[in-house]
Amino acid sequence: MGHYIANLRDIQFCLFDLLGREEILGKGIFADIDKDTANGMLDEMKRLSENEIAASFVEADRLGVDFDPKTGEGKLPEIHIYVSASFAHVAYSLGTDEQKKIAKLMLDKGWTATMVLTEPDAGSDVGAGRSKAVKQADGSWHITGTKRFITSGENDLGENIMHFVLARPEGGAVGTKGLSLFLVPKYHFNWDTGELGARNGVYATRLEHKMGLNVSATAELNMGEKEPCVGYLLGEVHDGIRQMFKIIEYARMMVGTKAISTLSTGYLNALSYAKSRVQGPDLTKQLDKASPRVTIIHHPDVRRSLLTQKAYA
Repeated sequence: MGHYIANLRDIQFCLFDLLGREEILGKGIFADIDKDTANGMLDEMKRLSENEIAASFVEADRLGVDFDPKTGEGKLPEIHIYVSASFAHVAYSLGTDEQKKIAKLMLDKGWTATMVLTEPDAGSDVGAGRSKAVKQADGSWHITGTKRFITSGENDLGENIMHFVLARPEGGAVGTKGLSLFLVPKYHFNWDTGELGARNGVYATRLEHKMGLNVSATAELNMGEKEPCVGYLLGEVHDGIRQMFKIIEYARMMVGTKAISTLSTGYLNALSYAKSRVQGPDLTKQLDKASPRVTIIHHPDVRRSLLTQKAYA
């Protein structure tokens, strides 16, 4: 069992008392689910998250990531593969009929995906990005530029990676309005079968050094230096920022969820420890040398600290 503890009581309170989700159970698409079934599903997710998933995170965080300069690949925990579903949804909902095949292949083949925005001189000011895209006779685009801080920028989880890259088409307007979103595969592929072909011209040139989250292969990507980096304009429309925000919104909510989960499990671990750690007598009996020792949760300052944690968690 790992260190993670799920606050099931708080989740149930939010779902059924605060949000009143019980009202929609047994109706419409939730016709087969009642409150007992929902609670059973939550119980099973709690068991899974506190055991197998938590254990995999502990191992992955201790090991960190490996980067092989020869192949440009890094290793990631298996859970990363599930984020591809949100990228595939964007490709399917905003892509052309032909590009919808990419979305299907991402799910069927287990391809991973990345969100590629930041550049060395364009972080929060994403409109200052210099990566360029030049249209080719066959309708594809050749992309050049360097991107930084790309989560899972290179990995060996799936046989292919679909990079969602913001770049400025040749002659495009300045600022964010001039950016377009391109689908850039790690390997070229057969659009009908998913069979892989030659390597595309997008490579990880290094891993970023970070204080935390070392399990994530945050990489620098170089496009178009070794050979042409071929990309496909999403939806055949130049509306990159709006399209990318479909991914950003999901990703940023997950960052918030991760923060809440970290705070919550930190509090629950502290609470568990405070209930088991015996130290000193009760404050009201501290002058009595024969008074029994108590767990530290009995001490006012510890209780105050726990209440502060609970308020934030």
